[in-house]
Amino acid sequence: MLRIIQEAITNIIKHAKAKHVSILIYEEMDSLVLIVSDDGKGLGEQKPDSEKSAMGLQSIRRRARYLNGKITIQSDAKGTEITISIPLNNVIYD
Repeated sequence: MLRIIQEAITNIIKHAKAKHVSILIYEEMDSLVLIVSDDGKGLGEQKPDSEKSAMGLQSIRRRARYLNGKITIQSDAKGTEITISIPLNNVIYD
């Protein structure tokens, strides 16, 4: 999850020109939910669900899949929101 957050923040800094960023992590039922949102310029012509999306988004998707998570990306000219839900039975506690 930390690497997903780092990648999302890196993307926001490099591309979004956002003034505000929000990171929310909470437990819902049997899942851990992460929401990263910004008020940047959005993804524009880049389709968030396409296979040819930017390397950062591909990395986020790959990490979410590794954790058996579900990811949704919503983006428009008012910003982007990435939501990831990861089943808690996949989380390993040390």
